[in-house]
Amino acid sequence: MNAFREKRGRPPLAGSPGVRFLNYGKNREGYWGCANMAEQLTDMMDAHEALHNDWQVVFEVDWSSGHAAYSPGSLNVNTMGVFYGGTQQVPRDSVIPEDPREAAMYLGEYEAKMEWKGKVRREFET
Repeated sequence: MNAFREKRGRPPLAGSPGVRFLNYGKNREGYWGCANMAEQLTDMMDAHEALHNDWQVVFEVDWSSGHAAYSPGSLNVNTMGVFYGGTQQVPRDSVIPEDPREAAMYLGEYEAKMEWKGKVRREFET
């Protein structure tokens, strides 16, 4: 597992990627947030890819811990200038590709497990 992570330029795992302990509180390690979630999901995806590289995994998460998280350069009303001549960050370009193979380029080097046929399967929707 750690050899796989080393190839991706990531530090070795000291324990299970599915378990995290946090000494939470104001004067301690803080609270669980978006950065913690992103780190754990990256570790989980690396573990899954190393153990089952021919499978596709789907994570379903509640992003309530990410409500206050914004990527650098994202549009955020709290950082916008409200007066004439005010300063604000220059937003980054947004690209929303329709092809999953193209979208994967933005998500990292994970190899696609399914071939895109140009259709969306809706058999599991309720």
